[in-house]
Amino acid sequence: LWWSEPCGRPPYFSNMDFHVYHDAGDSKFNSIYLPIGPGLGFQFVEESEIKEASDRRYLFNMISSLETHNGRMTTINAALNWRRQGDCGFIYATQSWSREYWLKPGLQEMVQECPFAGSQRSDGIAAEHLAPSQYRDALLDSVFTLSPPGHNLECFRIWEAAEAGSIPVVIDLPNGSVMENACRDSLGIIRDAPFVFVNSLEEAHRIMKSQVKEQLDKWARSVRDWYVTFMKKTMRQVEAVFMEKLRGLGKA
Repeated sequence: LWWSEPCGRPPYFSNMDFHVYHDAGDSKFNSIYLPIGPGLGFQFVEESEIKEASDRRYLFNMISSLETHNGRMTTINAALNWRRQGDCGFIYATQSWSREYWLKPGLQEMVQECPFAGSQRSDGIAAEHLAPSQYRDALLDSVFTLSPPGHNLECFRIWEAAEAGSIPVVIDLPNGSVMENACRDSLGIIRDAPFVFVNSLEEAHRIMKSQVKEQLDKWARSVRDWYVTFMKKTMRQVEAVFMEKLRGLGKA
């Protein structure tokens, strides 16, 4: 298994059975792409917890750290402006991301209401990280989840949103990554997903606002269905590789 957020490929990459983080040049290898999936601290979402999109409190959420991409503050400011215009959005950003924090269970409940849902500061920035349970609740109660790039376009947030039945809005803002050797077209391998893929915040907002209730409900259900099907397909691919290796051991 090759797991590296920078997408430089060493000579021995061709021997890898699996890799995490896709790059545009990976088609020449036999290695199987594995999605990073939801983070370890994100609790599995039961089907009974999924709400219809039209029953969700927030049109969108924007929850992120700011350190990995210069465009994230731009997204925060746009989201704040949409909220000032009357859109109900959950906005919460911290300066940095903490792996240790996300492995701790959340003890708080989400009680904020629009128009001040999320960080209580007017700039959307918070001093403390959002509790994992609050983050999960926000996704379960959001029609859309804004996902600007970090080191790469692929991030835990996309998969966590799909797990929660919230439509990921993947916003490809160029020339802002703080990491060298960022993956090229890192989500090209899942462009068939019923997510929103856009290159501007204006287009993201237009799409979110242009849907009627019945369209949103159908769209959100298709996101969850696609996610479950994709994960099952990935597991079958992994099982096939291991079964082939076990058969090879039996012949040795």
